[in-house]
Amino acid sequence: MKKKIFGVIIFCLVMAAVSAQEVKSFLTAGAVDSFVKNYTKIQTDLEGLGNKYDHVFDSMEGSDATNMIERIQAIKMPDEIEQIFKKYGMGDQGLVKMTIILMGTSALYLEDVVKEQEAQYANIPELADAFKQSKLQIEDLKKSISKSDMALITARKDALVALLLESE
Repeated sequence: MKKKIFGVIIFCLVMAAVSAQEVKSFLTAGAVDSFVKNYTKIQTDLEGLGNKYDHVFDSMEGSDATNMIERIQAIKMPDEIEQIFKKYGMGDQGLVKMTIILMGTSALYLEDVVKEQEAQYANIPELADAFKQSKLQIEDLKKSISKSDMALITARKDALVALLLESE
């Protein structure tokens, strides 16, 4: 199940076409803190469900970042999944919150990677367009998340990136 979640998120990074509509905020500092504190437990409990709810995660595929969040909201989330997030302090719409946290963290991490690579390969002008395109996609992804949610994710960036890298 973890691979499906991360696969969907990676797909969103590639397909980060975002509409210009106002982006709703979902996160609180408490939800982000709970996610950091309980990430491994949440993953373990979700994996413990096996393939029982693959249809939920499959229905998220093929969406750009904004549409994926809307699609997750539209899904009648099984109580078992909701209870896992509530159990670990994420509250209602825990899957939406986790998705936003992971998308924002991925954007921040990739932004750093692109900056490092751009500095490292600055003497190769042929790569300039690729770096520019990568930056645009990352910015589009960040725009799919509310500014207040991105601020909360940015405040816990180091811990969240560590979790993201640990789970690969």
